[in-house]
Amino acid sequence: MIKKPIYAFAFLALGIAAFGMSACETIERTGAIQGVAQTDIITVQKAAVKVIEDSGMNILENNVDTFAGKITSRTGDGKDLRVILERITEDSTQVHIRVGLGDKSRAQAIMNDILSAVN
Repeated sequence: MIKKPIYAFAFLALGIAAFGMSACETIERTGAIQGVAQTDIITVQKAAVKVIEDSGMNILENNVDTFAGKITSRTGDGKDLRVILERITEDSTQVHIRVGLGDKSRAQAIMNDILSAVN
């Protein structure tokens, strides 16, 4: 008699967990802004760091090589900021920016500032 409610609770918990993971994956896929800078990855990395610091944010992580890079920070209101750089060619770089759980307007503003600084 007690086993049936426990099984029902377990299935309910699994359903909620599965829905939660699905929702998070959707946000992850749709929350980033992407753009292309027509310059090398090191130049883009330096511009991104300057834009972030000029906005009053501290750099938490800043790793880059000739093929890829990652810069992380935190906004004044506590949202995570992540900039991912990927080399396309020697003279072009793919830039992905994500703020919080998908603050696209803020991510787009940061992207615009970075692209303006390098182009």
